[in-house]
Amino acid sequence: MSRQYHYRWQWRLRSSADALWPLVADTNRFNMDVGLPALDPEADTGTLLNARRHLSFSKLGVTVEWIEEPFEWVEPHSFGVVRQYSRGPIEEMRVRARLDPLDDGGTNLTYEVWATPRNVIGLLAIPFQIGMLSARSFSAVFRRYDDQASAVSSTAGLSSRVGRIKFIPGGERRLEAAAAELLSQGVPAQIATAIADIVRRADDMTASQLRPYELADIWGLPRRSVLEACLVATRLGLLEFEWHLLCPLCRGAKARTTSLAGIEPQVHCETCNIDFEVNFDRAVEITFHPNPSIRNIVIGEFCIAGPRVTPHVVAQQLVAAGEKRQLRIDLEEG
Repeated sequence: MSRQYHYRWQWRLRSSADALWPLVADTNRFNMDVGLPALDPEADTGTLLNARRHLSFSKLGVTVEWIEEPFEWVEPHSFGVVRQYSRGPIEEMRVRARLDPLDDGGTNLTYEVWATPRNVIGLLAIPFQIGMLSARSFSAVFRRYDDQASAVSSTAGLSSRVGRIKFIPGGERRLEAAAAELLSQGVPAQIATAIADIVRRADDMTASQLRPYELADIWGLPRRSVLEACLVATRLGLLEFEWHLLCPLCRGAKARTTSLAGIEPQVHCETCNIDFEVNFDRAVEITFHPNPSIRNIVIGEFCIAGPRVTPHVVAQQLVAAGEKRQLRIDLEEG
């Protein structure tokens, strides 16, 4: 069907584009927050031509499959993606977001969707799902991101990433006991309270991958002290840890293991289509998550290759042969 729907929404937000970018451009979290289902891990067979991906999910018994082109972005100004569908009521969808600074320090956020229906179902579903339901979800989520980004401190912003917390029966009691035991083990009260609070309040996506150095920087506390406290928390049954093997190019976790003995000397990255040797200093990261006896976290992937999957990459473009393109890129010194 040739008809194409185009939706364009704008929000005037208080926060700067720099503050909003880590939230708005985190498409993995955004897709989860607006209620999209997790991707089917069996559908992603690796990169296709020019880093395209074959992806799918199921919603209300309907399987939707598509080929996703690489995301394009320029941090912190804009990002977008094109999806060509092979199954489902939509034939093609394009998404583009733009963050324009305002004179008062805020940001004008423009979010656009172009959707082409495949059949009569798509002709009826697009105005209802995207034009009505998604529009309300987008507005609520972006307003919440604005609140987080404009929080007085980064700690407040992180703590506000709350969701439906599912404690195991007796989990809250075990959490309180472990938090008290942290103090008796000599962990500073400020760190013990912060760790217990993140386990108690953070949504599943945040709690599933707690990086001690990142937490320390957010909390304004010594990195070594936070790492040591997290290790103590594992002995007390509050946290568990994993070793992640990071690709040197995209910096994504390409393998996970609960012990150093499980680290393979060579790992393959599907995103970059490379094999790399594991360098412990550069490619191995320890992360923590709540002990399953307190919270059982099951989290899937909602977006494979959005801008925040590789936060060290400030710009990515898909350029046709012979095409010329000029970009304005803001780079830090060095």
